[in-house]
Amino acid sequence: MFASFDRSLGVGGGSPSVVFVVDSGRRRQAIAVNRSRLTWPGRAGSGHYGRVAEVACQVVRWVADEPLPGLVEAQLTDSGGRVWSFTDKEPIFLSQEVVGRLSRFPVAAVIRCQVIGHELLADGREVVTVDTGRPDGLDSGGVTTFHVPASAVSG
Repeated sequence: MFASFDRSLGVGGGSPSVVFVVDSGRRRQAIAVNRSRLTWPGRAGSGHYGRVAEVACQVVRWVADEPLPGLVEAQLTDSGGRVWSFTDKEPIFLSQEVVGRLSRFPVAAVIRCQVIGHELLADGREVVTVDTGRPDGLDSGGVTTFHVPASAVSG
């Protein structure tokens, strides 16, 4: 597989654009990028897209003892700095330590998720798009898709 690029100016309303040509031997794909972001298309099940990964979060409080084993609130911070809250049973938020009603909060944890995209922003930051609805059905007010710093994703 090889990738090459052609940089040109003034395409797409005067904004710089870059065209990447990716040749894997089986198919050739051109990816045109305009304005401030570079994206890699992906399909579930191809490469690292669609794989189950973990995104960093913090368990911030004990919510209730019932239903067993207890409910906690965890927070995830997206690449824009917005904090998203999730409430679910304690074992859903994987942590190195046991979380209980008397724990000292916040506790570092992770949420299992599915990687659905990857971007390199104009300022050089890498952002990964994850879906927390898969595999465990977690959402924050009905939202399951989040853009997070690549450093927050593992696995």
